[in-house]
Amino acid sequence: MKNLFRYSLLLAFLVQGITLCAQDIRFEAYWGINPLHRDSLTDEGWRITDLRSYISDLNISTSTDSVWHDPVPAYLIDWLDTTRNRIQIPVMVNDTTTRLCFTIGLDSALNCSGIQRGVLDPVNGMYWTWQSGFIHLRLEAVSPQGKAVELHLGGYRYPHAAIQSTCFSFSRLKKTICVRMNVQALIDYMQEKGIDHIMSPGQAAKAGIEKAATVLAVEEYP
Repeated sequence: MKNLFRYSLLLAFLVQGITLCAQDIRFEAYWGINPLHRDSLTDEGWRITDLRSYISDLNISTSTDSVWHDPVPAYLIDWLDTTRNRIQIPVMVNDTTTRLCFTIGLDSALNCSGIQRGVLDPVNGMYWTWQSGFIHLRLEAVSPQGKAVELHLGGYRYPHAAIQSTCFSFSRLKKTICVRMNVQALIDYMQEKGIDHIMSPGQAAKAGIEKAATVLAVEEYP
């Protein structure tokens, strides 16, 4: 009976022209065009020690319809660890144009839910206090001069709500999508502003998250 149900479901998809596949989304850190891993040393002498962020509100749509919205409220992505930087999702598509959207950070509902388990457990080092909430993106590095840089970017209350939503469109759905962050561009931006440490919500944290969203790019693989 179970096999018959699966066959009927597959037949229904084929009749409607819908494709069912597994989509692998990887989140990767780069210094310019060079990939980064934990404790990577760049040509300029920067050492990147930590880059983690929450990814939430993940959804996929086409030019004609909303296809899929992730029921998982949030993921904790380690951009420097290939074993903890990916999300695999089931996707049904019936269009050649696909749109991937997600949010960097956690909305006010999750921030106001208090201490939780799993990826939202404070033991992960991504939670300030009940007043400040979660760190949306955590970047730590050591400068060529040996100076520690700590950018803990977060904030969910007005006027310092820092979560940032972004979308990418594709001509055709691929099996693997790589979301890449240019860490060099983000650090250069903060250095130009003379900011080495952010440990609480505020305008600097908000500006950092907004910049992080602009230094993202996507590469597709067949």
